Amino acid sequence: MLRPLVFLVCVWYGQAIARSPLVRAELVPGGGVHILPSLDSNSVAETEAQAGPRTAGKHLLVASRNAVGIHNDTKDHLIGCGDSKTAVKDSRKLCPDTSHFNNTLLVIHFNYAPSKDVVPFLLKRYSQCFGHIVVVAQELPADCPESKGISMLKCKHAHDYIHTQLCYAAALTANPGFQGYLIMNDDALFIPKRFMSYNRDRWWNLCGPHQDFTPGWAQYQTMTSPSPHSEYWDCNHSSCGWDGVNGLISWWNTKATDGMKKSYTAHMGGRAIIPSNCWQDFVYIPQPMVSFYLKLATEMPYLQLELFHTMVHLLWAAGGGQEEHIPTNERVFDLPWDHKNDPSFRRGGLATLQTNFAAAMIHPLKLSDPTMWEKVDGWLFDDAPKKLETKHVTPTTK
Repeated sequence: MLRPLVFLVCVWYGQAIARSPLVRAELVPGGGVHILPSLDSNSVAETEAQAGPRTAGKHLLVASRNAVGIHNDTKDHLIGCGDSKTAVKDSRKLCPDTSHFNNTLLVIHFNYAPSKDVVPFLLKRYSQCFGHIVVVAQELPADCPESKGISMLKCKHAHDYIHTQLCYAAALTANPGFQGYLIMNDDALFIPKRFMSYNRDRWWNLCGPHQDFTPGWAQYQTMTSPSPHSEYWDCNHSSCGWDGVNGLISWWNTKATDGMKKSYTAHMGGRAIIPSNCWQDFVYIPQPMVSFYLKLATEMPYLQLELFHTMVHLLWAAGGGQEEHIPTNERVFDLPWDHKNDPSFRRGGLATLQTNFAAAMIHPLKLSDPTMWEKVDGWLFDDAPKKLETKHVTPTTK
């Protein structure tokens, strides 16, 4: 069985800001996100991202109604969250209690304003396993108030860019002190009990099968001799909301240190290869890696998320950072990142769920379609899916 996937969790360094009101963050040139003075707790902070294209050091405007504190008693903490349609209608539980992930912050990230009842749906399920959850979105959900263990962080995109890794970084910075941070995008659902064996002091390699950072579309091009012949080469804010390979090359030439270039080149076999993208909308960041992640998010704020996380992983490993490796034969069946091969040609629909029903994590599942919720519950609450066990193949050597 696949070991539990670890979700992006925020590290808590103390309870000093456990009851602080609205929190703002600022990108700091050279690495990191700096917490700014608190706003008026009676206002809802507007979080317009002031940082334009490639302008790290401007404000990444985020606001949180409350920083996440340590709460052992989460009983009834979701009263008033959503309506009866989002209630768990039977006695099944995703986890016996929240003790296993007690020092892990679950971050649920939206690139848009959440659809009605989606946040209540996710919180009512995952609060059975995580006592500390932060919802990050462009607009704070109106159908679920903050309560014990539940916090809302507004991180608004601007200038046509998608600030995904900056919003991840803001969640980490606003909520220090946890052992690790498990981050899931709203359409990357998982079964928590299937991920409880992973080491939460290491980065988790959740890269999809056949995406093991080998040169793909880049055709063995390197940082020093790139070839602009990919659809992802110049995918800037005017076309798709992120930087493509041109943004990565710019970072390499202007911000990567000599030591980082040397270690990366050695790690890639003697050539500074431009890697193929790795799908990771589901990420676990251990506490020892937080400052490293924040630095890279500041330096590559608009790089396409999949390419950004590929570089985070490779640079972390190149510098001697530890990772939790999930064998490829497990990832093939338990981590089905969607590659537009849904037989219904509708990514994230019922066919995606049915095709991957025995998996531990499925991306994408679009909860904006409430007709899927009962089926999604059927998958989430299945204690130990067995259907794929016979499909696991032990690699052989010739």
